[in-house]
Amino acid sequence: ETTSSSSSSRDRSNTVEMMRSGPAGFDKAPVSKAVMLLTLGASLLTSVLRATGAVWLEVWPGMAQRYQFWRLLTSQFAFTSPGEMVLGLVLLYAFRLFERQLGSGKFAASLACFAGVSTTLQIVSLLIFKGVVSHASPGPYAFIFALFVFFFRDVPKSTRFRVLGLPLSDKTFVYLVGLQMTLASQPHSLLSAVCGLIAGVLYRSLPALRRVRFPTWCRDFCSTRLGPWLESSRRRRRGGYAQVAQQPAGVDLNDNQNPQRLVDHDPAGPQQLLPGAGPAGLGAAPGLVGAHPTEQEQLAAIMQHQRAAMLAQQQQQQQQQRANGTANPAVPVQLDEDKVRSLMSMGFNEHAVRQALTLSQNNLERATNILLDSR
Repeated sequence: ETTSSSSSSRDRSNTVEMMRSGPAGFDKAPVSKAVMLLTLGASLLTSVLRATGAVWLEVWPGMAQRYQFWRLLTSQFAFTSPGEMVLGLVLLYAFRLFERQLGSGKFAASLACFAGVSTTLQIVSLLIFKGVVSHASPGPYAFIFALFVFFFRDVPKSTRFRVLGLPLSDKTFVYLVGLQMTLASQPHSLLSAVCGLIAGVLYRSLPALRRVRFPTWCRDFCSTRLGPWLESSRRRRRGGYAQVAQQPAGVDLNDNQNPQRLVDHDPAGPQQLLPGAGPAGLGAAPGLVGAHPTEQEQLAAIMQHQRAAMLAQQQQQQQQQRANGTANPAVPVQLDEDKVRSLMSMGFNEHAVRQALTLSQNNLERATNILLDSR
């Protein structure tokens, strides 16, 4: 029982570390960045134009009598008060980690599902409670409160403490921000928040919603036209995925006899990091040219770069050991199964997880970055 409890504790600790690791800012989160910019711009424009009553979701008389169907769009982004805007932007920034977990394409599709389901529920509720609630509070309530379901289910508590005898955790502060948003403009904000939560629960429960994706032409358009404007400064500095990392001098990545070769249990190289992705051997990396690399080519370039860096570092260490007369034979990396399970629990392929942990020498944070870079 003690061993089982200790293993469970380590597993949860590794999950916390993985969920909170990764680059800061909006690296690997262009959709979150776009949503925040739209929210900020729409909210400021609404305030400047004093058009508060023109953006909220109103069935009667807004859409039913005056045919103001543009409210379906404006109600998704524009907050009507500075307090709600600040709280909403804080939560959107905190929840960008789910885009890194799901991938930008799937994350964008999930936001569309949240908005569609939540808006439908709001319209039905406004029709049922006509005369009690005239409109629903505008703003990305659907996105935020649907992601609260993910936050509740997927992010474990890492720190527990008591205040005045009440058991609290590090997640409590996030819930308090959400509660403040819910109570910001009763009962309108409550309606928007509850519909967003229901949308998140339905998305997690119905496989048909989770399979929704934008068409390929739409993803390609957004990637080529909007991607350069939304990519982080970190990715711009390193040249994006279209530029393959150079192989360090003196390192032969294809030398199967090299005792420093880190990944020797699968001659074909890494197969995939994303469910459903096809094989992507390391040999595919040299063909990574052009402005539209595939996921397999991205993976090949990233894994080649990480492996080359590790091999170069090992060669340098071994040369120093030979010079000092303390050289030791290479020891295979023993993977930590707890860390393997933690990474797999986030939906990564087992083979890719083991490749990443091998390349990172069992360093969970570096392995997470390798997996996230494949998104």
